[in-house]
Amino acid sequence: IRPESQRPFIMAAVTFDKNFETIPEEGWGLRRSLHLRVNLNWKHESRTPRVEVMHEVMHEVMHTGQLAEQTVWSAETGWFSASFGPFRRFTGGDRIYDRLFVTNRRLAPHLSALGEDVALTEALVWLTSLHVQQLQDERDHQESSSGVILKLIVDFLNESDFLPHGARVHDVTNEQVIIRDGDGNLVPLDQLSDGYRSALSLTLELIRQMFELYGIPVMLQAFRNPPGVISAPGVVMIDEIDAHLHPSWQRDIGRWLTRHFPCIQFIVTTHSPIVCRAVVGGDDQVRGSIWRLPAPGSDEKFHKILGDDFNSLVYGDVLDAFGTELFGRDVTRSPAGKHKLARLAELNRAALDRGLTRKEKKERQELRGMLPSGAGDLETNMSS
Repeated sequence: IRPESQRPFIMAAVTFDKNFETIPEEGWGLRRSLHLRVNLNWKHESRTPRVEVMHEVMHEVMHTGQLAEQTVWSAETGWFSASFGPFRRFTGGDRIYDRLFVTNRRLAPHLSALGEDVALTEALVWLTSLHVQQLQDERDHQESSSGVILKLIVDFLNESDFLPHGARVHDVTNEQVIIRDGDGNLVPLDQLSDGYRSALSLTLELIRQMFELYGIPVMLQAFRNPPGVISAPGVVMIDEIDAHLHPSWQRDIGRWLTRHFPCIQFIVTTHSPIVCRAVVGGDDQVRGSIWRLPAPGSDEKFHKILGDDFNSLVYGDVLDAFGTELFGRDVTRSPAGKHKLARLAELNRAALDRGLTRKEKKERQELRGMLPSGAGDLETNMSS
């Protein structure tokens, strides 16, 4: 909300899912969709907002006194949300924050967004503890839900082709998770490259937090219906989702997340135009939106990307995307590249005016090889 806004508002549609919401029946009236609107009016003398709730609701909201205990910050299950900062890793965090993953399960899914000194260590600890509990259950001849959960997670990662270059989760021991890379080498998960660790820590911690919030029975159902996806709902925010990822993984990560977590709304930030292509699914249907954040200190407005800019960003090549200037101006060629391009233009002009020496012809041929996208354009413009 910007200071110049005279009447901003928030609109929301609230629906209920009996499989994932555990609010008591008496806490709500009819379990149907609610459409709400909240207007914010400014008191100009104090610049403090006054909230005005407009009674534009389709169904009356009933309050019994128990509703306040069933909020997103309560100890009850359901109401899942999570946030991930750009520094996603398994180790190297401040141990003070590690305690909060255990003591405050509502805050835990958002900790890594608050600073770079938070590591997602609990995800690895959780997997190894599932393995240990499975061994104990087998020794005691008991049915092991831990073994079922561990197998579901490993199969989910391996069968969904999440890891690139043929890498797969090979084994989970009582101390570590082992990955078999595309060359057949066995590598502990925490010794993989930053790209692998960033993507795996995000995915494993997301799954762990969903088990924490929804509980085992609900998540087992979410894993199996339908198979290959996790059908539990929620809202997940990811800052700089492209951090440490190879361009091919940047291309695939968005579609993979929305395909295998179809009931989650993902809100991500990125510096990569490749990531933005995920708003269009494999069926060519637009399933998201792209927004431009204003640069600090600028007069730009936060706005939705539409029209030609949207089409260039989503359907064009990388040069088309950078040509929109949504990711900054003058970023498609380095200063050295511009110097060579200017020299190529000079040689092209000389070829038309006076002809080239043998040395100049060789130089122009080399520059054409370096700058194939610029050579044709320059000659076409000169000919016209």
